[in-house]
Amino acid sequence: KAVSGETSAAALGKAISGDAADLAIVSMDGLIESGKNPADKGAADWRERAPYLALLSREPIVLIARRETTDIRQLAGRKVNVEAMGVATAASAAIVFSHLNIAPEMTNEPQPEALGHLARGEIDAIFTVGGDDSKALAEFGKHGRFHVVAIPYAPALRALYCPMRLTAGDQPSLVGDDEKID
Repeated sequence: KAVSGETSAAALGKAISGDAADLAIVSMDGLIESGKNPADKGAADWRERAPYLALLSREPIVLIARRETTDIRQLAGRKVNVEAMGVATAASAAIVFSHLNIAPEMTNEPQPEALGHLARGEIDAIFTVGGDDSKALAEFGKHGRFHVVAIPYAPALRALYCPMRLTAGDQPSLVGDDEKID
């Protein structure tokens, strides 16, 4: 039986404990974050009831901000959109920011709305995972006001993520021709 839905800890716990699905394809970050919230009782022991099978494709993590933001640490206490709670992007953002000891104020808007908020200066950055196929993201930033901010490959992240470098070929409207963003 195939179903689609959220990859939150509560959703994983419900799928595993009930008869909701026979197989779940979820982000690794969703699995790592599952059960950390006290409201997710029962979801933390998913590993005991359902085996982890395979690592699928890797997706780039992209942090988009105004040109004035040159370092991820500048986002401490600032508004960073991480999409809806219970989705892979929010789980990844929680992991990356906590492992780097940065505490932004996270907002939870869908990407197209968040891009509008960023353009109007209502939020300070957008954290997204796997935006390669996003038409809204591809069109955003053509006026040079925004760019991709590097995420340092700190020792605290090395056990969870592999390094990646973005170039203008990946995000032409957000990465300069001669830039390479980690």
